Amino acid sequence: MKKLIGNKRGVDLFTLIVTIIGISALMLILIGLTMKYNLLFDTFKPVGSRAAFILEAYDDADGVLLYLDNAAKLSMQKAAYDLARNGFYSSASGSSDCGSTKDYVLWKKDDVKKVQNEQRCEPEILSCIPQDYYSFESYFNNELNSRITSYNGVSEFKLVQSNYELQLLQPAVTQDPSCSVAGQGCETSPCCPGQGLECRGTPGQEYCVATKPGNQLQLVGIAQQPLVIDRENLHYEVMPSFRENIDVDLIGDFGKITSKAEALIGKEEEELKATLTAYNDMNESLRWILPVGGYKRDCSMGNKCYIEECTIDVEEEQCSPAPTPTSIAIPTPTPTSTATAVPTPTDECEMVTVQEPGKLVQRYCSVTANILVKVVDDKYKLPGDSEGYKKFVTIDGSGNPVVNEYAYRFALSWVEMGEIECV
Repeated sequence: MKKLIGNKRGVDLFTLIVTIIGISALMLILIGLTMKYNLLFDTFKPVGSRAAFILEAYDDADGVLLYLDNAAKLSMQKAAYDLARNGFYSSASGSSDCGSTKDYVLWKKDDVKKVQNEQRCEPEILSCIPQDYYSFESYFNNELNSRITSYNGVSEFKLVQSNYELQLLQPAVTQDPSCSVAGQGCETSPCCPGQGLECRGTPGQEYCVATKPGNQLQLVGIAQQPLVIDRENLHYEVMPSFRENIDVDLIGDFGKITSKAEALIGKEEEELKATLTAYNDMNESLRWILPVGGYKRDCSMGNKCYIEECTIDVEEEQCSPAPTPTSIAIPTPTPTSTATAVPTPTDECEMVTVQEPGKLVQRYCSVTANILVKVVDDKYKLPGDSEGYKKFVTIDGSGNPVVNEYAYRFALSWVEMGEIECV
């Protein structure tokens, strides 16, 4: 070393070696610091960057939930429309034990059967007046699942189908602050009289509270599985539950219609129309209608119930053979005499009553009445109309919006027994 230091060339070489070692050490230190900085930067990003990253996930989730809310409301409207159109049953045909006419689900249908050990027939009554409105859920799920499928096909985030525990409610009328008018008592309060509301409070501070359910339909959907947003260093979950209202009193209308339907059975057409008019006078929001051609009475010859064999008296023409003519000697006429014709013998006929095998049957008439119940809503009244009826915008099979009138539809069918005959 001393020789190396004492030699000028050795000093230059030593300096070069120390320089290289120093530079290498500095580079290693710089690389280490850079790696630590990057690690620190990944853990502690610039101020606000982590919050912005989380808020972005929140915004994405809110966008999905907003779509779900709109999809749920549209699905509610379509479900309510289909349920009303199909008489509160899950489909237009096959869901009611009574079957359906061409366009209306039957709520009652009579067959005819022979009474055992008796020589008569009687109606076999089948009543299918719906007991609940829970088919709404199947309509709603089908509609919502279809919309979720369309959304999931184009979205990064996926909603789960058939993911909700559903509950239908009839929300109460909320307090109306317009009643809080100083100096007005309950008698003159602007919103209470005739509105099913009750005025409460102290003089000068009156307010209205609900005394009966409102006229809307509310659906609460409780999610069973969460909406998941997965990103680098972030896993976010939210339960996509919802609560939506539509302007339809489906629950209230169900009770009003089903309770009155049975009283229409067995009425003649004019009497039925009079009963519907009376129903309309009782309720301002519903219009009971018998459509044109909606009352059909069938009393054809085919409507008969077989009871047993019988014999029937029938008048027949019976003839006896003609009597054999007696031989009579006829003199040979002279050329100048005229020949006399001999009468030809004929059968002797008369009408007699005979008995033939027959069938003892009881004839009957079959009657079907289609009933349409519209919902009054003057928001849809056109110029010149006396009143408007509620309508919904639904989407057809091609994805185009269609305006449909919201109405409840069902049919009643019964039989009227006639006389017993042997035919």
